[in-house]
Amino acid sequence: MTALRLLAPCAVLLVAMAALPRERGAAPVPQDASASRPATAGSATTRPSEPVVVVTGNEKGFIRPCGCSKPALGGIHRRAHAIAELRATGRKVDVVSCGNLVNETGRQQEIKMETFLLALGEMGYAAFVPGEGEFALGLPILRDLRMMAPFPWVAANVTAPDLGLVPSVVLEGSGVVVVGLLPPLPKSTGVATTPAGDALVAQLKAHPASRMLFIYNGTEADARLLADLIPASRRATCDVLVTGHADAPGVLDRGPDAHRVLVCGSKGRNLALWTPSTGKYEGLRLEESRPGTETVDALLERYRLTVKEEALATKVGRLPTAPKYVGDAKCAECHDDIHPKLKETPHQRAFATLVATHDETDPECVRCHVTGWGMESGWVDEARTPTLKNVNCEACHGPGSDHAETLAKTPAGKVGESTCLKCHDPDNSPRFQFKTYWPKIEHK
Repeated sequence: MTALRLLAPCAVLLVAMAALPRERGAAPVPQDASASRPATAGSATTRPSEPVVVVTGNEKGFIRPCGCSKPALGGIHRRAHAIAELRATGRKVDVVSCGNLVNETGRQQEIKMETFLLALGEMGYAAFVPGEGEFALGLPILRDLRMMAPFPWVAANVTAPDLGLVPSVVLEGSGVVVVGLLPPLPKSTGVATTPAGDALVAQLKAHPASRMLFIYNGTEADARLLADLIPASRRATCDVLVTGHADAPGVLDRGPDAHRVLVCGSKGRNLALWTPSTGKYEGLRLEESRPGTETVDALLERYRLTVKEEALATKVGRLPTAPKYVGDAKCAECHDDIHPKLKETPHQRAFATLVATHDETDPECVRCHVTGWGMESGWVDEARTPTLKNVNCEACHGPGSDHAETLAKTPAGKVGESTCLKCHDPDNSPRFQFKTYWPKIEHK
């Protein structure tokens, strides 16, 4: 049961965690919409006694923020603190997940998913709607992971043996009925689905007088169609929430006569706060200044150490390269007029930034801080390939053995914006502007 390699150390960790006091800050949760930049709906005021449903999901693997750009928002450690702080106000708080905690496969994603589920359990989640990201891991892995989750897994239109799925769950604090819905899943998952619309209608009939939240793990367009299946008589008591593509929580603008569709946000940078009694829906941004909690911080540290102990950064698949990587010193033999200028750029300190945060063995971090990642003659580790540490000449121009020997053109051709965006993407470098940063490294 490969997915349970983290279970033994975490079992000991959780015993210790049980003896620790829960982090319960005394300060009220910020309700300033301008600070969290959400779209809101419903009443303009919320009484402290009114139950609130906290919605998270669509993390896409961001169990903690990438520290390469500021502000470094989100992370499950800050989420735990925000939820504890919200509970400390005295309001009844239900927490649900829309799923898609991960969106890739592989051993690191399995370890990450284990850590996510243990953290969700520690935070007292009341329901989890698994998404396509979870089912892509495969049923055997999910069956093992299910053992770590003390909360219900909710999916009304999915048949998945041994996962203990339930069509709906009633939240204890607010009395809201949460229904999980998924789009058709790839055959490779081994999971059968029925039409989400049929399941929605069936659940409306099963709960004729309840406040309901339908969580749909599909596209925004399909969520709109599902919302239109809700009769006008239930409009005030039923909402559809979709994982969506928006970074922050919000409400899709569908016109005054359309049933509204909520979006939960992504990458774990915000909490969505939904007050069922008023319909108010807003976001709380998890700022870099917010601390974590001792228990979830410990889970994140266990995650980091497990990735290091399993040496995952040295086990990545490697593509063959005809030219070989030769290292910066070889480039400097001829390009001695250019090379000293490049040594002054942040690219030449890229690996040191990972060492400072103890992330130098995390594949998701290392890939953009070394040269030749995922290539046969490229980076392996600091001991075996020290000349490929940092973002060197060949990281952008390609492996240079042929160029060094025969002056052949470098494999990558002309370097430009598309080269930079391989690492400076919107997820990890959201403020990157090519026209601003290119002059800092440009050389001829």
